[in-house]
Amino acid sequence: MISRNSILEEFVENFFIALTALRKGVDHKATAMIHKMPVHPWYNGSPESNYTTLLTPYAVNYVVLQLQRSKAITHNVSEEGKYYIQAEKKMKMETVSSFSCIFYLSMRLPCWHMFALRTRLGQALYEPSTCYKRCTCEYYKATQSLFVQCENNSYTSVTAHSHQTKPAVSEYQKFRIASRCTDELASTMSTKSGLHFDRAAQIIERLSNYWKEGLEVDIVPFSEGA
Repeated sequence: MISRNSILEEFVENFFIALTALRKGVDHKATAMIHKMPVHPWYNGSPESNYTTLLTPYAVNYVVLQLQRSKAITHNVSEEGKYYIQAEKKMKMETVSSFSCIFYLSMRLPCWHMFALRTRLGQALYEPSTCYKRCTCEYYKATQSLFVQCENNSYTSVTAHSHQTKPAVSEYQKFRIASRCTDELASTMSTKSGLHFDRAAQIIERLSNYWKEGLEVDIVPFSEGA
């Protein structure tokens, strides 16, 4: 959409076109995520199903993988009130909802250590408080520009009378417009003959001099019989 060697004016114009297209794409994804019912193999009430309702599809994919990984853990012990999971390596657990693994610290989503420990303690695997608020569907709907605009339009009716102003024209755009005008003028003058052409050339020269001096000029049609 933006060519490599485009001039600044063209770049800015095409940049905002590209930005608008990207925003419309984000709005389309947001609409599809909220209004399309996901199809999944889990029964209603299962941890996977509950997390699907709570979280965005992007976050759910990570949580489901962590749930599957936790089922392969067979050894876990508790020492002096602090919990440990014995798998690839020993890892210290402070509580059943806060851990020091890289996944939890980076994603703020339930990790396989958490699920393994909750399974051993007989606690529910679905715990909304362990999920970062930004990953929830409710937060997504509350902050996504498309839904915010729809909500505002649903409850607020605003009548505005705006005075539309003509957008500023750059020097390059003015030059292109002037070039088209002078090209048409030159084409018309070239069809004149003799004295008519000389007179037209003198008028154009005088007009150019007036503009160089900063004078305003108006044109009145001339009739030979007047």
